[in-house]
Amino acid sequence: LRRLVYVIVPLLMPASAVFYAWFAALPAPLSPGWTKLLLWAALVSTHWPIATVCLLPGQREVVQSRDDMLRQLGASWRHRVVMTARTHWPAWAAAVGLVWATSLSATTAFDLGGVVTAATEVRSRLALGASGPAVIGPLVVVLVPCVCGLLGGWWVVRQWRQHGLSDSTAAEQGGSGVPLMVVCLATTILPLVLLTDVVPSEARRDGGLVQAVIDATGRSCLVALCTMLLVVPVVALTRSVRGAWWPLVSACWFVAALLPCAFVAAGWAQWQLLLPEWFAAAGGGRFLALLLPASGAALLLGHVAAWAMPQDRLDLRQGAGVPWWRPCRFTMTAMIGAGALGLAWSGFAPAIERMLAPPADGPPMVTRLVDAMHYQRPETVTFALWVLAMLAAGLAMLVSVLTRRINVLLVCLVLVACDTVPPTPVDAGPTGVPAEAIIGGPGTSSGRFRTPRAAAVHGGVLWVIDRSGRLQRFRNATGSGEVDTWMLPLDGRGYPTGIELDAAGTIWIADTHGSRILRGTRGDALMPFAGVGAPGTPELPTPSDVCVLPDGRVAVSVYGGDDAVHLLDEKGRHLHAIGPEVVGAGRLARPQSLVVDRGGKLWIADACNHRLLQVDPDTGGLLQVLDADGAMRYPYGLAVLPDGDLLVAEFGGNVLRRISPAGDRTRVWGGWGDAPGQLRTPWSVEIDEDAGVVYLLDAGHDRVLHMPVEALAW
Repeated sequence: LRRLVYVIVPLLMPASAVFYAWFAALPAPLSPGWTKLLLWAALVSTHWPIATVCLLPGQREVVQSRDDMLRQLGASWRHRVVMTARTHWPAWAAAVGLVWATSLSATTAFDLGGVVTAATEVRSRLALGASGPAVIGPLVVVLVPCVCGLLGGWWVVRQWRQHGLSDSTAAEQGGSGVPLMVVCLATTILPLVLLTDVVPSEARRDGGLVQAVIDATGRSCLVALCTMLLVVPVVALTRSVRGAWWPLVSACWFVAALLPCAFVAAGWAQWQLLLPEWFAAAGGGRFLALLLPASGAALLLGHVAAWAMPQDRLDLRQGAGVPWWRPCRFTMTAMIGAGALGLAWSGFAPAIERMLAPPADGPPMVTRLVDAMHYQRPETVTFALWVLAMLAAGLAMLVSVLTRRINVLLVCLVLVACDTVPPTPVDAGPTGVPAEAIIGGPGTSSGRFRTPRAAAVHGGVLWVIDRSGRLQRFRNATGSGEVDTWMLPLDGRGYPTGIELDAAGTIWIADTHGSRILRGTRGDALMPFAGVGAPGTPELPTPSDVCVLPDGRVAVSVYGGDDAVHLLDEKGRHLHAIGPEVVGAGRLARPQSLVVDRGGKLWIADACNHRLLQVDPDTGGLLQVLDADGAMRYPYGLAVLPDGDLLVAEFGGNVLRRISPAGDRTRVWGGWGDAPGQLRTPWSVEIDEDAGVVYLLDAGHDRVLHMPVEALAW
């Protein structure tokens, strides 16, 4: 049982986390082939323990004397492998079925690796509000591995029923836990160690992230506790119920537990509509959605424990009048395993958290972590991954030490689950965003968005780019008129994060993952201006925004290693760079947005340093630093009001901030949540000075908020 330490630790690390650790540790850029190789390595790293559990019972059938006899007879290693495969092929088939089914929920890892699967397609369609025929096709495809997982789980139960849970056979066979330890270190611990060069100082001083990690830990432990308690009635029912209804219920239950989290979240979102509002506000739907996949472990291990006890001992237990709820040694072992798996499967479920997390002071830990992976904020990812690693190590130690002390383990889980931190006072939060109109909504049809990330406005016409790769032009700035749509000629795996309209109406687009700047007059007439595809221009790795200065020069911000702002002339030739070191301010960290004020000075949203920089575009000299006294969190969008004040869309703070150029006045609107006036990961903000209108891209809600400038007064 002490070898379970090396099995539990990989289970607690999501595949996306392992993938990101390898991806960040290796030198960039990586080819698509290497990226996919890292994806499969991450999936293997987090799913090999499931295969190990399937193979353990079959290993007891291995007779060492038979292998020795084959060696003495001169059998080749190929012949011995064939003989082993003939003996253990059912175990391998069961392992393939379970791993296939459980890997369905690794949609975030597939997203990071640029691989589209049936589960990711289902999640995308459900996120866009699809239902009925649009989901039936992928659902049928997804059910195939779920059924294979059911068959694999049935075979595992059958084998453990046949061989029991005794450790005597394993002891007789000898061996040690060294191979398991080596595999655990190589697949899970090594990539985390390679991330130690990223100092998570920014994440440590982010109180919101610390609070989110504490909340996620307590919630996962509570789910694990409920998963453990579910083992007891499952064991009692399996031992006592006769007939076909309980196996049928168990089969349906297990298949439902194997469904991708997007399906589970969508189902509970519909059920919540039939329940009181306080249920959703208290996070009841999210908790039950996390418990459903975790309960699959309770069901599987409960069946194992029910059939593991020999019949004579079961008869003796019943004859002595032992209550059904009192666990035996087999049930205790199953409870510990179910709790560990419940903690693993409930600790990282982005689809459930995004759809069912109730409004709060800040986004959940999983949402923060996934966003940090997508948008290259290594300090946040490193901090969260090491917290997960320490949690995994702590749980593994509990499993190793307290295997026969189930009551002590339950008390520890209850104490952790009930640990709370005093919430932020209500009056300390921002006021609601005073939106006058809402443009768009979730969807890929004309006039709707899938995570809008870049916007520009000129002459009362609004242009928006979202993650579907579309450029949309709203001729009526309130979104009620005609909408023109173009699919952008993009390269790479991502989509643009910056767009600019100059005084002549020319469109400038920062094709972020295409490493270039596009320019044109219409969405179907864009040509490379600088970067890839534009000879004689500098390389622009991962450009985040583009800004045209009054004298015709073009400023381009880039990130991903050598973060800087490059100044180009009218033909795209390089003039000079601002950064990566700015005298008096240090290194830039993801300069996300650029804007020029009325004095011709350049403002930079230095996102991962949580500040705004004002610099002289001619010399690169630092003029001003604004961080709202340390309260600014990941400023992504930036605009200048007619009076010189700045509007900031804070991606990490989930607020719209107004701040004076001197930094002596500041006010915020928004806050994390789904209520009117609340935001989820706002990305960009634009101002139409002629109409006196502000546009805010509320990316997490797939919409653009329209409000008058006067509504954002001091």
